[in-house]
Parts: sequence; C-alpha cells; structure tokens
Amino acid sequence: MEKSTNNSNRVCQILKIEKPVIQGALFWLTDAKLVAAVSEAGGLGVLGPHAGQNSLPKDDVEKAERMREEIRKVKELTLKPFGIKILHSGKNPDVQLELMLKVVYEEKVPVAVVVYDGQDICENTIKDLKSHGVTVIYSQITVTPDNARKALELILLLLQEWMKEEIFQSII
Repeated sequence: MEKSTNNSNRVCQILKIEKPVIQGALFWLTDAKLVAAVSEAGGLGVLGPHAGQNSLPKDDVEKAERMREEIRKVKELTLKPFGIKILHSGKNPDVQLELMLKVVYEEKVPVAVVVYDGQDICENTIKDLKSHGVTVIYSQITVTPDNARKALELILLLLQEWMKEEIFQSII
C-alpha cells in the first residue's frame, strides 16, 4: 500500500506532519523513543514535562537540562517534527517557564504545546515562541462545557479527515 499523506489537511500543513495525529504529552510516560516513533509514523510526538525520567529533579535548572537531553535523544532518532509541552504556572516571574523556553529556543524545538488555565498571561509567551519560529498549540486546562464542545468538534473534524485516508477506508 502506498504511503498516504494529507497535505490538504490544515493541521498537517501547520505542523508539517503527514497525519493529523498529536500524541498526548503524558508527564512521566513519554520519552524520546515514543515521541520519535509517533513522529516517524507521520504524527506529532510530544515530550511531556518529565519525559524519560523516573525521579523528580532537585530544581528547575535540573528539570530544564533533563528536558534538553531528552530533546537531543529525539533528534538522534528522527528528523521529523516533534513538540514539547510547556506548562505556564501563571507566576510572574515564572523561572521554570523561562528556563524551559531557553531550552526550546537553543535546541530549536519546532512545536510547543502551551498549557495554562487562562489565556491572558499566556499571550506574551505565545508571541515570544512564535517570534522564535516555534509553532504553538494552545491548550486550556479548565474543562468547561464550551471547551468540551470545542474539543469534540476538533475530534470530529480529525475523524472526518481520517475517513478520507486509504488506510481508514479499508477498516470501515
């Protein structure tokens, strides 16, 4: 079967991926191997905050450096796009955020999934990421009926796109 791509899908175009699949950035369960495998399969692999780790870091500097190492491992395994989950605490200044952004910029991570419970404080972070050429996916933490409806609409849109793919047509 010929490898199918979906260049007409907006999600794929924006993220520069083949399939409109974004792997969840599970805190402790993601690692470079999983992220690279998802990216190699045509989706977007995303490193979680404690990716590849089995113990808590002693401080924010160690946490950022551990993430740097995991990013480098991903890059050894794939040349395809991947992302990193960025947690925005809402603190001002947010030392952990600043350290993680520094790593993202220095390691040239192509995509950031920014998570925060409210967009106001996050706007500057998103603008800063974009100014460094990072594609941003914004994810709100609070689950409200409106957020749930929007998420369902996105899932339905993705399913509709998947239905067009040959591989999914053979399943139906």
